[in-house]
Amino acid sequence: MKDLLIAVLNSDAVQTLILFGVVYVGGKIFAKWPKVRKFYDQYKGEMVRIVKTVETEIPDGTENKALARADKALQYIIQLIEKRENRTLTEKEKAELSNDMNEVHFEVETNGAL
Repeated sequence: MKDLLIAVLNSDAVQTLILFGVVYVGGKIFAKWPKVRKFYDQYKGEMVRIVKTVETEIPDGTENKALARADKALQYIIQLIEKRENRTLTEKEKAELSNDMNEVHFEVETNGAL
């Protein structure tokens, strides 16, 4: 009986199931871990305000208006954060902010605030 149990546990199928179970449970635990996004959590209100402001600043007839609005909003939030934190943001932080601004824009647009 013991040899049969060891043989079953050493089979590829059972090892795959065990690995899948560990990954699945680990994923569920990791998903519940609070995500800390430095700029998003701290400046979300300003990001929403800036997204709404830029919508009126860049006219509808502008070529590539969506890109121009996104770039203008990103530049505004970068200036705001650099001024408040009294430092220059790194390229990695700017890329993070770009992703955050895209998420904020989608959220504002989805809520019908644009």
